[in-house]
Amino acid sequence: MYILFWLGGAALVLVATINDLTRHKTNTVSIFPWWAWFSVTKEGSPILYWTCITAQFLLVAACVVFAFWTPSGD
Repeated sequence: MYILFWLGGAALVLVATINDLTRHKTNTVSIFPWWAWFSVTKEGSPILYWTCITAQFLLVAACVVFAFWTPSGD
């Protein structure tokens, strides 16, 4: 069950990341409350844009690792 949860999460984040890469705009930080929401464009602030994209790829990698690593051995 954990495998499906983590791989499903990885798939959702990967689809969102690919969408962000094709649109050259990311709404990664929209997971925060409305008062902290802002979008980042590749042209407007490339360093922050690539930081968000990198964070999304790291989240995908972490989800894949957690899918196959369970501390209880289940």
